Amino acid sequence: MSHLTDLQLDALAADELEDAAALAHAHDCPTCARVADQFRQLRAAARDGATDIAAGIEALDAAVYDLAEETAVRIGARRRAPWRVLIAAAALIALALAVTTPWQHAGPGAAARNDINADGRQDILDALVVARGLAAGDSIQTRWDVTDDGIVDHRDVDSLARSVVSMSGAAR
Repeated sequence: MSHLTDLQLDALAADELEDAAALAHAHDCPTCARVADQFRQLRAAARDGATDIAAGIEALDAAVYDLAEETAVRIGARRRAPWRVLIAAAALIALALAVTTPWQHAGPGAAARNDINADGRQDILDALVVARGLAAGDSIQTRWDVTDDGIVDHRDVDSLARSVVSMSGAAR
């Protein structure tokens, strides 16, 4: 079995992963276990209201990068598509916005619509899932198109990130 997807890793971190094969892989794969642990730590920091979660995001990014690099080496990928660099840059900008501004929760209607990872709330992890899915070349899901322009791209990631942060720092 190949490595778990970001959604599977997030579900594993939330103790919601039910796929027996994926659970077995996570148990046997130190790389996937490490990424799931980083997801757990980031979730805990967000849940506890930590104001400085930059270290958690950096650790999670490093773990996911290692996972992606290991997968790329295994399948023999040596050249990255130029558009992936742009998506990665957009994801880093979205994460930088999230780290430098307070976390916000959207209203109940928006949370249900933009709750990409189905954890019951809209937060920066939803933008992270879309950004990583795009960067990894995962199959595009129509619910990722939060801008309703018919295209899933960095604008959707930016829109998700902007919807959970406020430049003024005031809660919505």
